[in-house]
Amino acid sequence: MQTKKRIVITGLGTLNAIANNIADFASALQAGVCGIRPLDLFDTEGFRCRNGGQIKNFAPREYIPQDFSLKRMSRADMLSFAATLAALTDAGLYPLPQQLTEETGVAIGGGSGGLFEAESFYKDLLEKNGKHARFSHLSSVYCASSADRIASNLGLSGPKATFMTACSAGATAIGYARDLIAGGHARIMIAGGVEPMCRITYAAFNALKALDPETCHPFDKDREGLSLGEAAAIMVLESLDDALDRGAKIYGEILGYGVTCDSFHMTAPDEKASGA
Repeated sequence: MQTKKRIVITGLGTLNAIANNIADFASALQAGVCGIRPLDLFDTEGFRCRNGGQIKNFAPREYIPQDFSLKRMSRADMLSFAATLAALTDAGLYPLPQQLTEETGVAIGGGSGGLFEAESFYKDLLEKNGKHARFSHLSSVYCASSADRIASNLGLSGPKATFMTACSAGATAIGYARDLIAGGHARIMIAGGVEPMCRITYAAFNALKALDPETCHPFDKDREGLSLGEAAAIMVLESLDDALDRGAKIYGEILGYGVTCDSFHMTAPDEKASGA
C-alpha cells in the first residue's frame, strides 16, 4: 500500500512462559532464560515430548480488573485481553478516551482459539454420557472470540479482524492493522497474536515427531525438533503524527510487510526458500 502516513508502535503488552510484562520479558531474553519446562496444563502421558513453554500459574484477575467479567472467556481470550490492557496502559491510552473508541480497531492472529476449553467439554461428554458436559465451554471455541472480547469489553467500533495463517498469524494481523491506519480506516489499532497450549495441537505435533523431547536447540546439527509454547503479544499502533501530538513514547516504525502463499508442502519448508 502506497501512503505517506507513517505508522508507529506506541504500546506493548505480553504474557508468556518467561515473563508477564514487557520489561521482564526483555530482561529474560537478554539473560537467556528458558521457558521450556514439563507441562502440567493437560495430560502428556504417552507423548514423545512432555515439555513446553507453558504460562505457569496464570491468574487472570492479576491482570484483568473486576470491571470486566471473565464468564465464558477462554484461556486465549483472557491472555489476549490481559496483554491488550497492558499495551494500552503502556501507550498511555488506558482507559481509552471515549472519543477514540469509534476509530479504534482490533486485528488478532491465532490458531487454537478456545480448543483448550472445548477439550474439557468433549472429555465430559464422552466420560459422563453428556450428563454433566458444560456447553458454555464451547462459547469461545471459535478463534475470532479473542478479538470479539477485546472489542466488546472496550466498546470499540472500529475495524475488527482475525487471522488464522498458522505461524504468521500475529505478524499478518500487525501488517493488516498498519494498512488500516495508513488507509484512513482506523486511527488506532490493537494488533498482535495469541495462542494457548492445548492437548489437540500438542498431540498433532507429537504425531508428526516434530517436537524435541527435551528443549529445542535449532542451531545444533543434531537437533531433534522444535518446542511448543503459549503466549499473547499485543501492540498499539497509530500514526506518527498522532503519536507526536500526544507526546507518546515511540518504540519504532512499521515500514512495511509481506504476505505470500507458501504452497511447497503442508509441513516441510522449501529448501530453496523460494516462498521468502
